[in-house]
Formats: sequence, C-alpha cells, structure tokens
Amino acid sequence: MIMAPISSDLLHCINHDEWTSAIVAASLQVMCQIVTAAGNTAEALRREISGNCTAMRTMQIILDCEDCGEELCVLAIKILTQLDMENRESFICKLLAIFTANKDSHIRGLAGEKLATLSVESEHNAKIILNKNDDFVRRLTEVLLQDESNECRITAAWILESLCIRHYTDEDDECVKRLKEIMIDVMPKVLREVLHYGPNTKEAAEDTGLSTQASCESCDLEKGQRGDDSQDSIRNYYTSAEPGDVHCNDGQLQAELLSFSVMVFDKLIDADPNLPQKVVAIAPQDSVFSLARKLKEMVERYRLSAHPPVDCLRMLKLTTKIVIAIMKSIDWHWDEDMESLKISLSKALEKMSDFDGLMIISSAGRDHGVVEKRSDVTLGSLIKEAFVLLDKIKSRKLEIVPVIALSRET
Repeated sequence: MIMAPISSDLLHCINHDEWTSAIVAASLQVMCQIVTAAGNTAEALRREISGNCTAMRTMQIILDCEDCGEELCVLAIKILTQLDMENRESFICKLLAIFTANKDSHIRGLAGEKLATLSVESEHNAKIILNKNDDFVRRLTEVLLQDESNECRITAAWILESLCIRHYTDEDDECVKRLKEIMIDVMPKVLREVLHYGPNTKEAAEDTGLSTQASCESCDLEKGQRGDDSQDSIRNYYTSAEPGDVHCNDGQLQAELLSFSVMVFDKLIDADPNLPQKVVAIAPQDSVFSLARKLKEMVERYRLSAHPPVDCLRMLKLTTKIVIAIMKSIDWHWDEDMESLKISLSKALEKMSDFDGLMIISSAGRDHGVVEKRSDVTLGSLIKEAFVLLDKIKSRKLEIVPVIALSRET
C-alpha cells in the first residue's frame, strides 16, 4: 500500500497534478524512512522494494523527468542509493550526469555525495565510472578545477581520490592507465592553486583550466595572532579575506585540494617520470616565488591562523606531507628559503605538539585505549621526516662548496 502510488506510476499517469505530486511525495518519504532504518525487518522491506520492478522503474523515471521537481528527485536518489539494483550502472550514470551538469541545486550536491559513497563502498561501482570511458573522469576534473561551488569541488576531489586509491595498482587496466594520465595532468593545476600562484591572467587561467582569481600574496597573517578565541573572532577571520582567497574563505576546500595533491604524489609518482618537472614548472623561476618560499608561507599561514586548532593541525600535517613529497621527487638545491621553511616547520611543531598529543589521547579513548601504531599519525613524525630530507639537501651543498673552491684555486 505504501508503494502503490509509485508502483502504479500515478504521477505520470495523471500528469503531475498537485494532489498526485503530494501523494507520491508522501509515499517516497515513508519509503525513504524504511530503506534507511536498521534491523532485520528493514532489511526484508528493502528486499521487497528492490524486487518491485515497476516501483524501481518509476523512481528512475522521476530522475529523468523535468516536471517531477527537486523534492521528488532527492527522495528517489536517497531510496535508490540504499537498494540492490539490477541496473546499477544506469543509476550511477544518471548521478554523474546530474552532478556534472554545473547547475547549483540541492539535488546536484546530493548526487555528488551519493556518488562518493557508492565509489568508496564498492569496487564494482567505481569500475562503472572508469569503464564508461574517460569522459566521466574528465567531467569530474572540470568540476574539481572550475566549478563555482566549493562544495561540489570538494565532492569531486573525494570521488577522484576514491577512484585512484581503489584502482591505482591495476597496472594492466587501460581505464586505470587513462585515469593516471588524467590525474597526473590535473595535479599540478591543483597544486598551483594550493600554493597561491594564481592564475592572475586570462592566459594563465586558460593554461591551467582554473577560474581567474585574485592572488593571495597579501593574506594577512596578523589576523592569526589575535588572542581572542571566541566564535566571533574565528567567524571574522573566515570572512575578512580578500576576494579569491580560497585558503582563508574555505578551509575545507583547501584541505581537500591538499589531500588530493598528497594522494597523487603517493600513488602516482612512479607512473610519470616527468611529474617532478611538471610540479617545478608551476613556479616562476626566481627567488621571490620559489616553491620553498611558498611552502613556508603555507606553514606560517596555518601556524598563525585563528582557525580551530584541529583544523590547523590537519592543514599543517597535509602541508608537511606535500613538503616531503616534493623533496623526495625533485632535485632541490639548498638556499635561504629552505632554511626559512625549516625554521617555520620547527615553530609549527613547537606550537602544535601539545595539542597533537591531546588528539592522540582523545583518539585512544574512542578506540577503547588502543592507539594505532602508525609513524605518520603525528605532526612531529612528519616534520622529523621533512628535517631528515632537508638536512640531506643541505649536506649536499656543503659537500659541493669545498670542491668548487678547490677547483678555483687550481
């Protein structure tokens, strides 16, 4: 009886009358509560709904129908995501089409959220996205780089990360090879934005595929030194940045872009020997805009930030991972910017070490006293690894200087 308005396709038979829309909406609302409930009874009801072919077909029609309205589409997506479907591929393709349509709406955000969930929970679901061809992956990267909605950009990063993490070991899969090629092409463009390189011109925007935005060189670090930790001061800090300053206006977006860059370095650095050169190419070759200086500015930004400590800690960990990844992949030469980077990392560790320890204790409490023994869970362990790499670079310089001096004397 609950499914009757859906299984009979009342909505389209009566041509979207007001009373039919209300009845169908009520039916979908109850079905949504059923499929998201826990317990054996709910599981049995999910199987019954999944077995009703006419009801499943009607919900698919709702997603394709321009007259059904957003509320009905949202409910249909929530229900279908929870059910076993014979034609899962068709549903995922529909979600992809909605999410990459670049039209701001609640249904678009929900479609992206469900896509991320489906791609993580099942390798089969992730394969559907990859195996269609590279068009869907390309469209996801367009959302990641160009979309006006930060929420959709974050979701696109989640989906792409899940695809790479699940499939980067399938070396012989042509779809995976194509995925790697696209991710390696995209990562320097993401890192360019992360490091505040712009783009500031139309030509730069066309070259990187990013929207033109103001440079963030003048981001005011003084705001991060205020002693007031009230919610008002934090809210003021979020809203006081210059236009285009994604780092200050949207911390979550910045975190996801950093996480995406770290993932590409970790998983795909061996897939393209030219990736280090592509990373170096994002930075103008002069001391003012060196990679080391940009990374140092990022460390200082989060060290002095008025954001909640848990957010700053996460951003500092991700930034340090980027430092490590770049130093491992690029043949750097020691200079004063690298010395400043090392000093900034040391100050960040001094400020955050106590809070980092508190977070470990808190995590242990949630895990019933069991702390995972992972070398990369603390900021201290990450900075220690970065210092080892920095010291190696510095020692190479010290070894080269006497050789040069002896050559000149000769």
